[in-house]
Amino acid sequence: KAIADDLHDQAASDNARSLLFSGHSQGGTRAALASMYLRKKRSVSYSTVTFASTGAQCVARLLHSDASMLDDVDPTVTHTQITEYVHVLDPWGQGLGLEVGYQC
Repeated sequence: KAIADDLHDQAASDNARSLLFSGHSQGGTRAALASMYLRKKRSVSYSTVTFASTGAQCVARLLHSDASMLDDVDPTVTHTQITEYVHVLDPWGQGLGLEVGYQC
């Protein structure tokens, strides 16, 4: 959360720059979660591109701890700022679905 907040603050302070989140596999999940977090907590949407992500929408719902991720992200809405690329033969990516927020 602290990194996402810091990146948002830096991008907001310099209007000439834009912010793009991107990642592969677990990095894609982290990028999507950061994007979902900023949308919920800061009401901003940053373009996010992930490759073979491990399913941010599922992670947000399935990780259970004392600190619920559902306080910080909303996996039940469509996150149009996130574009996910998954290879057709990738069983992990295909099994989790392509629509952020509609799976699990």
